[in-house]
Amino acid sequence: MNRKNETPSHNAGARFIKAVRQMGFRNKCLVFTGDEIRAKQILQSELRSKEQEYVLVSEETSDLRSFVNFDQKPTHAQRTDAENSSKSKAFQTSTYPSKCKTSTNFLNIVQNMEPYSFSEASSKPSDNSYKSTNTTAEVYHGASGGKYHQSYINKNTGIMHNHLNTDVDILVQNCKKKNMTNDRYNCVLLTTGSFNPIHPLHFQNLVRVKKYFESEHQPRWNVLAGYLSPTHDSYVHGKLGELDWIPAKDRCRLCEGAIEHEGPELSSWLRVSRGESEWADGFVDFGPVTENLRDFLNNTLVDEEHVLRYPLCVVYVCGLDHFNKCSYVENMTKQPNMSCAVVYRTGYEEQRITRSIQSSDVIYIPLSKERGKLTDVSSTQIRQHFQNPSASKANIKANIYPIVDEYMRKKYRRK
Repeated sequence: MNRKNETPSHNAGARFIKAVRQMGFRNKCLVFTGDEIRAKQILQSELRSKEQEYVLVSEETSDLRSFVNFDQKPTHAQRTDAENSSKSKAFQTSTYPSKCKTSTNFLNIVQNMEPYSFSEASSKPSDNSYKSTNTTAEVYHGASGGKYHQSYINKNTGIMHNHLNTDVDILVQNCKKKNMTNDRYNCVLLTTGSFNPIHPLHFQNLVRVKKYFESEHQPRWNVLAGYLSPTHDSYVHGKLGELDWIPAKDRCRLCEGAIEHEGPELSSWLRVSRGESEWADGFVDFGPVTENLRDFLNNTLVDEEHVLRYPLCVVYVCGLDHFNKCSYVENMTKQPNMSCAVVYRTGYEEQRITRSIQSSDVIYIPLSKERGKLTDVSSTQIRQHFQNPSASKANIKANIYPIVDEYMRKKYRRK
């Protein structure tokens, strides 16, 4: 469906299938693609299980010719109602020996349409169903990318986050535990960053925002879950170099270990999302990451599983330093079901945030009563501690998790 000279739209085929299903057709579909694994990931992320029925994926030209039955009369199988093909597995792959891969990575869909009644279709979305507000592919300049990096992502792809890399169960559990299914003010918190390595201050901002939303903000918001989203290796490695870079799989593991170390106060609602760090196309900035998480959660919890009656809001949490150098943070609040909470950080000016909270929906937590007790620890200081322990500040060691200490000692070969 996508020509080489067109802007990529990785899920054009999946969206086409979804539209056909919503029109009331339950027909066989063939996804003819040059990247079978990618195509399956797209379909699994974009389509409900009901919509995936009778969908086959293949790289074989022989399958394509057989499916559309070139130069022949319709076969009995093509005339048979799609319901009779229920024994076929969704995403079944052909085993024909002749292989000729297409030169494009995007989905090419050929369909034989057979209508069925709307009463047989999966239930139509209610008035409260989630509708994505994503637009077209855009370029973001952000704190992660800065002026030297541009992040391209088609925000309609919907495949960055899925059930394998983002834990939705914790959100569902807390929703049911707090009986918040019908509440209009449910949200999740998201923070992105290198976490190279993770330290307690990364958690403190999330905890402060959660406390503020649940006790001071009007109206009160229910924080059902929070997610740490480690940045992709392609950016972190380029920024820090081979010596200091911690691979994403290790950064995720260290984050999970740190959450476990903190105990139920964090582990009861906070998880690590690997969607951003495992994104196949490389580095993606925080804007589209936030939007993609918003769409994944709402498509799953509102439309598919009906856990929530109303769409939840994804709140991007960052420090004042991040906000000051990234103009897009403020623009995020203009999108439906998205917000931004900025937490004060020692040593950074507040002129811009003061103007912003007067003209936008950015939420600022100034920590006015805590400033005298704040300690500022960074991942850079922790790395420097292991490179030269004698030169590090006294408070650094107290902010190193045991799992991080063990990992960093091995990394820098120190006992």
